[in-house]
Amino acid sequence: MPTHIYSYQVVVISNQKRISLQSELKGGRSESKSLSNFKERATAVMRQLDVPMSIYAATQYDEYRKPRMGMWKEMLDDYDLDVGEGVDLQDSFFVGDAAGRPGDHSCADRLVVAWTWTGRGRQTGVFLK
Repeated sequence: MPTHIYSYQVVVISNQKRISLQSELKGGRSESKSLSNFKERATAVMRQLDVPMSIYAATQYDEYRKPRMGMWKEMLDDYDLDVGEGVDLQDSFFVGDAAGRPGDHSCADRLVVAWTWTGRGRQTGVFLK
């Protein structure tokens, strides 16, 4: 693995409304099928990329759901970071699939970039289809 990758923290912030976090499950399962499937897919990606990363997933319509800033603030708190000191937004990258283009399911990712990077250097967003 290239040594420069170690200077970055890869963080996935994702809306996952289909994941159920029910406390009462049928058949004695400890977690829902949708949560198990998400964990399996995330683990497979992490193993394939072999890059340290964290994943934050909003499962409800609350302050954590993009474009709201709850997951961003949670990540900053978890890593004891401050924007401008611990997070170098000038050299940060954002990749998303929801830029508000025709056919996109929302504009949440574009709004996160706009709200997070406002007044803090370049606003770089790579929006994939």
